[in-house]
Amino acid sequence: MSCIDAVSFFRKFGRKRCPVVPGFTSQEDMDVIASLIHHVGAERMMEIGINEGRTAKAVLDSVPSVKRYVGVDVPPYFKTSHPLQQKEVPVEAGSMVKGDGRVRLIVRDGGSAELNGEEVGEVDVVFIDGDHTYDAVVRDSELARKVVRDGGVIVWHDYCTPAASCDGVRKYIDGRNRERDSICLVVGSNVCFEVVDKGRMKYRMEFAERHHMGDSVCFVAACREFARRTESVAYVDENQELVEAYGDPDHLRFGTEGAWFPVNPTKGHRSREHGGHGNYYGTYLAAVGAHPGGLPRLELPAFPDEAPVAVIQPFSKHADNPPLEYLQGVVDMFSRTTGFPLFAVGLPDTSRLLRGVDYSMLSPSLTRLMAVVRSSVFALVPHSLTAHVAAAYRVPSFVWVQDDGEEWQLDYPDWPKGVARFSVGLEEAGRTMAAALKGETP
Repeated sequence: MSCIDAVSFFRKFGRKRCPVVPGFTSQEDMDVIASLIHHVGAERMMEIGINEGRTAKAVLDSVPSVKRYVGVDVPPYFKTSHPLQQKEVPVEAGSMVKGDGRVRLIVRDGGSAELNGEEVGEVDVVFIDGDHTYDAVVRDSELARKVVRDGGVIVWHDYCTPAASCDGVRKYIDGRNRERDSICLVVGSNVCFEVVDKGRMKYRMEFAERHHMGDSVCFVAACREFARRTESVAYVDENQELVEAYGDPDHLRFGTEGAWFPVNPTKGHRSREHGGHGNYYGTYLAAVGAHPGGLPRLELPAFPDEAPVAVIQPFSKHADNPPLEYLQGVVDMFSRTTGFPLFAVGLPDTSRLLRGVDYSMLSPSLTRLMAVVRSSVFALVPHSLTAHVAAAYRVPSFVWVQDDGEEWQLDYPDWPKGVARFSVGLEEAGRTMAAALKGETP
């Protein structure tokens, strides 16, 4: 029997707090279930044995990614196979989530025994907590394997419950594990789970040389694109926040599973002629074997619209910065020309030296930066992470660069931008910015 202690489980999958609705499920169990749902980015879930809907309500209140919840149960006159479970037959199945548009309730005289995979459709997670007799658990588990997507999760409840009515759960899981040891118990809880593997190739993508966050973003995006093209699953062991934001576990997951695949794009970074990969993201695509063939577009996660603002990343930690007088001049020109309030993006320790800049949006969160930039009307950025983000969301931008000949790395398609070398001075910056604001850019 595979086991994982609770501390290790939450370290690996992250802990998603899920306030429990009093009933049959403990707080620890509910946190384990919610963490698994959150970890795979579940949008579709099925619960066999929804009862009054306590688990459904807790999940729907705490895991916003879930958009469709299929709840299965029996009518109130149903007679259970085991007398001890008779008290668990609900008077009204799903009553606690009645009226929630995300819930599809299926009540049949035979419960899940009358369902087939086509009727349910593909889901990301199945929670099995219905009839606990052995035959029923076998049947429900087989149904779950038909409907759960590759990389999704099946969760069983009551493995550790000592009552005789739960013997079927233990018998099924122990028997399954003697065959392939695929179901894992979270020690300290009453929950077992299995990550469904339908035979797709898995790769453990290892980033050979870490430089800065822009590299990490391009690396993760390239690994996902590689997996999409090859119909495989790419595992990466960094930037978990971005991996989860993509919400694409069919192709991209956080972890260290699979065949080792080293990724080293450094050879293509220095010149367009040497690498021949179009832009900076293209060097990562080439490094994973997904050669771009032109100017590739960096695809980043979608975020909800926010109030539109103008943004600036004042300084780069990994490139030469212009004199403070130059940056202040850029800010002043932008403010005089547009009248837009200007918000700084970046880490909380960003130097707050520029007048006319609001620093209230600084955050340690990468996805927070992405969400703000995505809704921006204009961006003032160095050759940095934020430039790549602005390019991905095609936000009109003014970019200042140093004299190293590497501005080709920012040649992203359909990105309205103006690029100026800060060594030339503010007069050139003003002309370039004015053209960018009018959309008069290549």
